[in-house]
Amino acid sequence: MTKYFPSKRFAVLLPFFTFLLLQTAQCQTPKADTSYYKGDLNVSNAQSLTLTLMIITDSDTSTVSMGSPFQTDAMTKASKSKITADSVKFNIKNATIKVRLKRNDETNCLSGTFQQGLLFKEITFTKTDKLFTLNRPQTPVPPFAYKQKELSFTNPECAYIFHGTLTYPEKQGKYPAVVLVSGSGCQNRDEELAKHKPFMVIADWLTNNGIVVFRYDDRGFGSKDTMMYKGTTFDFASDARRAVELVKQQDMVDTSCVFVLGHSEGGMICQILAKNYSDIRGYILMASPAVDGRQIIASQTEAILKLNNADSVEILSEMNRIKSQTFDTNTLNGLWLDAFYKFNPKDYLPFMQSHVLVLQGGKDIQVIQEVNLPEMKRLLKNNKKTVEYRVYPSLNHLFQTCITGDVSEYAQTEQTISPDVLKDITKFILKTSKRP
Repeated sequence: MTKYFPSKRFAVLLPFFTFLLLQTAQCQTPKADTSYYKGDLNVSNAQSLTLTLMIITDSDTSTVSMGSPFQTDAMTKASKSKITADSVKFNIKNATIKVRLKRNDETNCLSGTFQQGLLFKEITFTKTDKLFTLNRPQTPVPPFAYKQKELSFTNPECAYIFHGTLTYPEKQGKYPAVVLVSGSGCQNRDEELAKHKPFMVIADWLTNNGIVVFRYDDRGFGSKDTMMYKGTTFDFASDARRAVELVKQQDMVDTSCVFVLGHSEGGMICQILAKNYSDIRGYILMASPAVDGRQIIASQTEAILKLNNADSVEILSEMNRIKSQTFDTNTLNGLWLDAFYKFNPKDYLPFMQSHVLVLQGGKDIQVIQEVNLPEMKRLLKNNKKTVEYRVYPSLNHLFQTCITGDVSEYAQTEQTISPDVLKDITKFILKTSKRP
């Protein structure tokens, strides 16, 4: 039976692939006789993972290296390989991977089987002109038409030193500012996922439009001490508050026009901030839950099981498990999940009396529109400030244009975030920053 709870916090609200546990290592420099291949491993009915091969043939030896470009830029050299005129066979011992392939010279393909642990699948690799790499055309590249600087801050509640990037217009002045707060999982300041960097894209767009942006690494990011990850959504809200305070200290910031943008669990953090602080001008809620955590997990689990063609018996079993599930709060994952399940937006959203922009993907299967948006509107109905709703019928949880909304599409699509979303965020901040 499919389980949806990994050993660490997950990016709301579950991992988008059954990841291969490859030991990353830099491959040797390609030589003249080098062949490249690309294949898609069907992990399940609705999920696939792209793999690449690099086969280097010398007069005295041949080597095979495998890559998983959605996970890492590195290639992993096979611990044992055998290459003949009609076959390619290799093992990667540390990852318990065994691959057995037959050549088809007419189609320039290698077809056979892939095995890792209990996973056993057929796979076909097609020859390519060069090593397949991910294309992320929206990722900003220098030179930038704005300034940026590194900032750090601390939170007395934990020993971690937070690091982030502040981007701001070159021209001197006072500007509205926004703090970006990521979804679940220990993520870097770009909220990076499968080489997508949505927060970097958002920061670049907003700053080019006259808005200061601060994005920061999550608690524990980059630390080898796993206890640095310890915390719940409420602890991360405390971190976000410190980030807001830091931004308010910057000379170029109009302190009366500071906003917080939260994606997914970050939207829950916005709700906590809104109840406890009155000095934040507005919030941008991107795929923010509006029902309790247990209902979020249940609805997204059901949606993903249906996309994977699960039968009604399995779906019912999962729903019953989620309904009765409890967690050991002495563990890092259990501590976070227990708090997440108990979190209920009805205790926070009615207190949100700042300007609010609610963004929702119509094909989001993690924070589902039909489940969350009606409740969001009900809970915000007494807000006297500007409250706007934007629903994008063809966008997923990451606000990418998609086909089904399945989590496997997050990595497969080249788009990082829809330009329509970027434009709407910009308009909202600039409009609600104006004096009456």
